[in-house]
Amino acid sequence: MMHEQDTRTERGAVAVTVAIISVLLAGMAAFTVDLGAQYNARRQVQSAADTSVLAGTQEAEAGIAAVSDVIADTVRDNVERTYTDAEWSSMWSTANCSDPDAYEISGVVDGAPTNCVSFDPAGIVRVRVPEIEVEAVFAGVLGVDGLSVDATAEARLEMPGGVLPFAMLSGGSGGGEMCLKTASGGGAYGPCDGPANGNFGALVSSIYGSVSHGTQDLNCGTVNDGDNIAVNASAGVDHMLLPHRGAGNVDDTCARPYGPNRLETITGNNSPAIMQGLVNGVSVSGDWFDGLLTKTTNTTVDIQNGGSNVNNIDIRPLWEYIPTGKPADVPGGVPAICTRESLDAELASNGPESANDQLVDCLEEYAADPLGLGFGLLFDLDSDGDRVWDIADSPRFGYVPRMQESSFPAGTSGWLTIDGFQVVYIQSLFFGCTGTGCSDIVYPGIDDADNSINVGGGASALDQVSSLVLPAGSLPVELEFESALLDFTNPELVR
Repeated sequence: MMHEQDTRTERGAVAVTVAIISVLLAGMAAFTVDLGAQYNARRQVQSAADTSVLAGTQEAEAGIAAVSDVIADTVRDNVERTYTDAEWSSMWSTANCSDPDAYEISGVVDGAPTNCVSFDPAGIVRVRVPEIEVEAVFAGVLGVDGLSVDATAEARLEMPGGVLPFAMLSGGSGGGEMCLKTASGGGAYGPCDGPANGNFGALVSSIYGSVSHGTQDLNCGTVNDGDNIAVNASAGVDHMLLPHRGAGNVDDTCARPYGPNRLETITGNNSPAIMQGLVNGVSVSGDWFDGLLTKTTNTTVDIQNGGSNVNNIDIRPLWEYIPTGKPADVPGGVPAICTRESLDAELASNGPESANDQLVDCLEEYAADPLGLGFGLLFDLDSDGDRVWDIADSPRFGYVPRMQESSFPAGTSGWLTIDGFQVVYIQSLFFGCTGTGCSDIVYPGIDDADNSINVGGGASALDQVSSLVLPAGSLPVELEFESALLDFTNPELVR
């Protein structure tokens, strides 16, 4: 009898043990299945966050509310869970959605503020997707009704070249050569026709502070106008600018607004600041900024400034970014005077000045397309085949704001309204300009490329700067900003 009882006891203990193990195994299975579902859901939500922030960033010129709505709508389209409109709006509300790492400017979803979409004034858009519930299949056995997932992503808008602190006025050329900064009246030299006083082409853009531009240590409110121009000429404007689309003026000030659409002109010739920004370099608040045109591995020419400063500036001509073998005067080709072979021949026969003159004619003919041929790409040299276009690495390549106004304020500073952006190539530097001409004009391909040019004139030597205007369609789409800042941009995911 004792043996039989012991057996029954053992059987009971085994049954209890099996039951406990079964529950544990069921729980483990539940968590395995449900955690797998949670992992897949997290991947889906992260993908939705990435897709949404890229989509939203491309709507930046439409304003904060438009960007926020695009982000929320894109996330909704890319998650499996179905929500009502009211539920979805509530999830994004400030009361229900918090992002401890949100940037300083809050987004607006369906007309209501949200911390889950935020903006850095320098051009970064951030999204934190609100917690989305994943229904538990088996975990309910252990009293777990559901699991939640969320995700964050950031995207940044950046131009492949810098935005230079000069203005292209309304009615400016679609191709050819234009004046960036003019000498004063009497000393101006074509293509410039400077006024006797007032504004000479330079713009003041506030310094926000950007690591990528090296301006993070600068205090906007303490940087004087001259240093401001020099830094922006050297490093490019360090924050995103937007075209004005009629929604109101956003002035570029030290308040660091999101997407300023107006820039301030500055009176005075400001030759020292331009000289520093493009050639000599400048020290501001202990930080050094090289002259823009010295940042190169291309062929250079020595510019001596009164014997005290020697700077090697880029001298590579624009035509060298045209590949050989382009068909001439046919649909999809280029004007005959624009072929690399034609320009090289002109250089060999008549020298760099004549080749540059032909290049100006080339740009004008390309922009006009008088025969209606529909020309193809012009400056698409990619010497190593990595689809990183050679011209984008040139310090002479950049963008200038194209303004709605056709003239500068008369005799005083004022605000100009951004209509879009124009691609330019810094062309000629005019030194020591007077009513009888300029002492030196330094341009790409100049014969003195192996020699030093003493421009004299001290810090104020650089009186005038011109650029070549690169017509719409002449560049790969990644480099085009002809109509507006964001028409062709590829935002970079930086989460």
